[in-house]
Amino acid sequence: MSDEQRSGDPDEKVIQLFPEQKGEGRGGLEREPAFDWQDAGALEREIRGVLSDARPAEAGGVETPPGPDPTHPNAVRCPQCDGYTWRRTRYCEHCHADLPALAAERRRSWLWSIAIASWGFGLVCLYLVQHQPLPPKVRTVLMTAVLVIAGVNAFGFWIFSQPEGHRPPASRD
Repeated sequence: MSDEQRSGDPDEKVIQLFPEQKGEGRGGLEREPAFDWQDAGALEREIRGVLSDARPAEAGGVETPPGPDPTHPNAVRCPQCDGYTWRRTRYCEHCHADLPALAAERRRSWLWSIAIASWGFGLVCLYLVQHQPLPPKVRTVLMTAVLVIAGVNAFGFWIFSQPEGHRPPASRD
């Protein structure tokens, strides 16, 4: 703010947000020059040079593989890379696979296999009831098995069609 823009009140305090750069700071101390982007490029080149001159690890040095010892109680095998990683971690330490997603996919495939096998068993039961002369008790047992299979499959599909927040928690492997 210049002197011309100030009001006539002598008690008014004026704070300049962006003081003009005159080479002096408060108390007569020299102010550092503004940052130059060419200096940043030179600094980056210097850092890259220092990093390229750094010695690589010696060939005879011992490099520990990531992950736990296979005998550790919290070690689990990654289904994607077969490397051992820590239990209850989200990503494998070797291949960075999403372990909960892989477990959910494996669980889904098992459930589909069980559902298809149960449908096959139910169809066999229906075929026997319709085309074979069976005693009434056996027919009743087979029809009950068909109804139980249909009910369990319908309930299972209803549970897994629910949004993630409404579904009961799955058991941990």
